[in-house]
Amino acid sequence: MSLEAVLKVPNLPGERGPFYRDAEGRLGFDGQNGRIIDYGIAFDCERGHRVFVGFRDSVLRNTVSAESARGLATAFFGSGDGAATGFQNILRDLADQCDALNAAWDRAGKPAAGIGQVTETPRGSA
Repeated sequence: MSLEAVLKVPNLPGERGPFYRDAEGRLGFDGQNGRIIDYGIAFDCERGHRVFVGFRDSVLRNTVSAESARGLATAFFGSGDGAATGFQNILRDLADQCDALNAAWDRAGKPAAGIGQVTETPRGSA
């Protein structure tokens, strides 16, 4: 799995990533009529591992906590159609992975470089 650094940009413009906050501060999702979406896990040295989602044709990415990703999966993708259900499952799986990575990161003392840098020497064989 690859991890990606994230630039924090407040109040993204119209070409923002798919997540946004409305005027009342609620988190929403806008797929912008079928634009191709990339997703995965990003690492932030202050907040740990987070779910990232962004449009493939944009350099901007949104990141949310595992808890927020689960909330989005429940609140915004409950329509039951195939694409929505698939993305709902992806968000839940990524949230579970973030929880596992953050638990390992926490046990390791929250190193600024992430948990990939904890092992001093390679071990095992493949």
